[in-house]
Amino acid sequence: MTEALNQSFASVRAHVAAQALPQLGEDKLEPIYEELLRFLEAHANERAALARLLVEEVKAHRSRAASGEQRLPIQAIAYCMHVLRWSEVLEAAERENEEFYSLRMSTAMEPIVGAYSDDWEDRDFYRRFSLN
Repeated sequence: MTEALNQSFASVRAHVAAQALPQLGEDKLEPIYEELLRFLEAHANERAALARLLVEEVKAHRSRAASGEQRLPIQAIAYCMHVLRWSEVLEAAERENEEFYSLRMSTAMEPIVGAYSDDWEDRDFYRRFSLN
């Protein structure tokens, strides 16, 4: 992966993380998530490198609050993976659930895992998917 791609991803990640406030509704979040999706699609030739970066985001979720780092919201990753279906990200989310979350918290990665289903329960929250 080139340094330029890494910096571009970091820039998009920071923008999405800063804009995707938890109190916003999906109608306000969707355009923010679309920015990330467009970036990933525009750099599809760098899928392996971008998948590694997204896997890092998934792994960082468990320590995000303690570290104070700006990371992609899990729901932003789920939104993109509903379209892209990158197996590396699904495997990382499933691994995180199995290895780091108790049974009571097993849903921590569920937004990503669920996004791989055509019947994703959150799909109707987003205009892009509710029209299909």
